[in-house]
Amino acid sequence: LPWEEDLVDRFVKPGDAVLVIGSGSGRDVIPLAERGCHVTCIEPASQPFEIACRVLRERQLPVTMVEGFFEDVPLSGEFAVVMFSHYCYGYIPDSRRRIDALRKAGRHLSTGGRILLNYGTVPRLSPLTTWLAKAVGALCGSDWHIEPGDIILRRTSFYFYSHVFTWEEIAAEAAEAGLRVVYRGHDPVLALAAP
Repeated sequence: LPWEEDLVDRFVKPGDAVLVIGSGSGRDVIPLAERGCHVTCIEPASQPFEIACRVLRERQLPVTMVEGFFEDVPLSGEFAVVMFSHYCYGYIPDSRRRIDALRKAGRHLSTGGRILLNYGTVPRLSPLTTWLAKAVGALCGSDWHIEPGDIILRRTSFYFYSHVFTWEEIAAEAAEAGLRVVYRGHDPVLALAAP
């Protein structure tokens, strides 16, 4: 996508060690590997993970694949770039968990490294809707505590969760994770760095 091409052109050099979080079936991984980057991918969904493994094997692209949620998998090494793939940062429920994920990513940045992400900015739920969702969650005994900006979307036959942000919220989460914004682009996209 154009925003991904812009970020890669700005922040990824051939030969860089790159971590892709939420790599799916490899759509954004293949161009990075073909660019000569040393790519490590983390993907929690088994079907896209298996597709990516097969496609990368067929193309003989040396990529390290890890199945699991970024928040849970053990990780070692440093990366010049940590990329949260196509809106996946917003798929992490709960502000505290997202901030912890940013902190974890920041701990694995090499000197001068960058965290790249994009985020959704569609209209938020009304305060009444948020209150009703919290009440229903409490009645059902759910451990998910809805926050302003949490949305459930329907795509044909399935529903999915996402969190949408205001600029102030995403900047505050980055700051709380100990990161600073070094680039703010359209669509909206960010590049973050350690202080």
